[in-house]
Amino acid sequence: MNQSILIALLVTTLPVVAQQQTPSPTAYQKAVEVLQSGAPPEVPSPGPHKKRRAPDISGTIGIGNAIELHRQVPLPPNALLALNLSAGWLNSGPPPVSGSGGRVLFTYGQNLPTVVCAVLQVCELDLEAGEKLIKDSLDWGDHRFEVTPRSAGTGADEFTYLVLKPTESGLDTTMTVGTDKRPYYVRLISTDHEHMARVAFLYPDEEAAKRKSEEAAKLADEERQKAERERLARLNTVKPVRNWYYTVKLHGKDAAYLKPAAIGDDGVHTYITLPEEARHRGLPVIEISDERGPIPANAHWQGNQLVIDAVFERACLLESVGEKQQRACIRNHGLKAGESSGNR
Repeated sequence: MNQSILIALLVTTLPVVAQQQTPSPTAYQKAVEVLQSGAPPEVPSPGPHKKRRAPDISGTIGIGNAIELHRQVPLPPNALLALNLSAGWLNSGPPPVSGSGGRVLFTYGQNLPTVVCAVLQVCELDLEAGEKLIKDSLDWGDHRFEVTPRSAGTGADEFTYLVLKPTESGLDTTMTVGTDKRPYYVRLISTDHEHMARVAFLYPDEEAAKRKSEEAAKLADEERQKAERERLARLNTVKPVRNWYYTVKLHGKDAAYLKPAAIGDDGVHTYITLPEEARHRGLPVIEISDERGPIPANAHWQGNQLVIDAVFERACLLESVGEKQQRACIRNHGLKAGESSGNR
């Protein structure tokens, strides 16, 4: 339809329109100018209180002239920013590395692990040893992927793994896994032939915390040993051994290895040296007593030598309990007659 026909139609319809509302000359002239120019009319800008924009609806014509409608909700600026941030995480992070047993290792929490499986093959996704699945904690978007939890190993080496098996190629979905230690978010892709046999994770944050704990324990032990050395130094008890007059009586068929190679004291400390065999079979405990009963005393091992912060009259080295107990009972004959045992 050309512009002259449009103008004619507009003129012929004016009397009908005029019965309702006669347009002003200015409005009529503007309408004619728009029709003659062929340009789209100007749309006035909305006011500050415009209504929320309705979802965009688009369509495509498919097989058999069927129309498929797509409803797309417009995203606000903060959602678009969040999408960009999420995309940055999905596509960043350290690359996977090779691990033991044919595993491909992803660094946990630093990017999106992608497991590629093939039809007629199975993939294995290993979790950390000792980590347990929470009930109803497996979810994935396309159930043409079959996901089955399994476990292997015993004791501290027991671990959970997931068997992943696609029923057809060309699938692309995601899966979440919840355990008693952490959540996992994984992408699953299926192909005709290419697949990963085993996938597992590196846990750098946990490894760093473990090293920090071990270093703290080592430092605490060094501080304890330092404090003990300083305490012994303050006692100022470094004296030559002056009494070697001790006798030993064994009890038990296997007590020979408890017989001391040497026993002596310097008036403050008693030194009991056992054969080297005692270090391999297990160092015994010391039980000190006199007529009044057990005597408390500090003692510590230096290699296979037991240093006791006391001089005693009688004591026993004990190994095991009950009928299997082995004993080496020691008598100090160097004490003066009538002198009670104890710290001096």
